[in-house]
Amino acid sequence: MSKLDKLLAEKETEAFLKEVMHLCRKKLSKIPISEVDKEDAVQVTIMKVHKALDTYDSAKAMASTYFDKVMNNGINSYLRYLKTHEPFTKSLGIADEYDEEAEGNVVALPSDASDYDVTNIMIDFLCYSNLTEKEKQVFQMRCEGLEFKEIADALGCSKARISQIWKSLINKYYANNA
Repeated sequence: MSKLDKLLAEKETEAFLKEVMHLCRKKLSKIPISEVDKEDAVQVTIMKVHKALDTYDSAKAMASTYFDKVMNNGINSYLRYLKTHEPFTKSLGIADEYDEEAEGNVVALPSDASDYDVTNIMIDFLCYSNLTEKEKQVFQMRCEGLEFKEIADALGCSKARISQIWKSLINKYYANNA
């Protein structure tokens, strides 16, 4: 019986989630992404595991097998998220680093925009890219840090539709900066 199985059988939920966190970090240690992204992936995965606790049936599978799949799905889901969002944030020159002395995120400007700040780049993109009203809303909400699901709920459409709009935004950004 694995450690996860024992912890779950003993109803030690907190210890179980700590072990899952440890296993996630171990899996992520081999993946070449930033430490911030690794921690974000761990958090996303922990939320998926916590949600999956409600649907887990010990008669159908061992906890170690079931939650290993949930962990892998959580990590892969976050890596897909990174892959689809990385080109846009990199093109804006936004770094995903935290500067403790400045108490905020580090923002690295593109070399050809040395006298511009990221806000001006975003404003220019919004004003001169021929965006629809919905694209402007989605862009603004994403810049505020909202997830696709949250935007979809706020705008009354599906998460898939928000994803389509976001891809359109990325395509328009590259078309204007080609």
